[in-house]
Amino acid sequence: MAGEIFGLLGANGAGKSTSMSVIVGEEVATEGAARSTCRMVPGCPVGKEPQSAPSATARSTTRCSNCITVAEHIRFYADIRGLDSIEAERQTRLMQSLGLSQHSDKQAGQLSGGNKRRLCLAIALLGDPALIVIDEASTGVDPENKRFIWGAIRRMVHK
Repeated sequence: MAGEIFGLLGANGAGKSTSMSVIVGEEVATEGAARSTCRMVPGCPVGKEPQSAPSATARSTTRCSNCITVAEHIRFYADIRGLDSIEAERQTRLMQSLGLSQHSDKQAGQLSGGNKRRLCLAIALLGDPALIVIDEASTGVDPENKRFIWGAIRRMVHK
């Protein structure tokens, strides 16, 4: 089933990032209600028990460890999410689809800003989450990487 892309626009400080944090359950809403298509959002008074569904975020502020490689980042996040070795092939395909294969042995600190964003996106996509929240997907990224990142997002949605 194909997915969809939803944009949230607003002025600086309007609460876009906070709203996204509430939707994926990283923060609790102080008032009002929120519901994602995947699950009830914890902490929001909507009258139902939360349903679990995997979600992931890729933020412009996500920091990668500069002293480990791209491949080590992927393995580390796969391990902490409980993804077994059967996922290794999918991890390889994910790195290929995001143009990270040629950088797999590079330390994250050696990557360009655009390739760091690609790595953050790859980490978010591990385990095939039902909901992916991408905050400022192309902030601080050169035009070529912007086109690549948005193209990759579109391909994932239509897959």
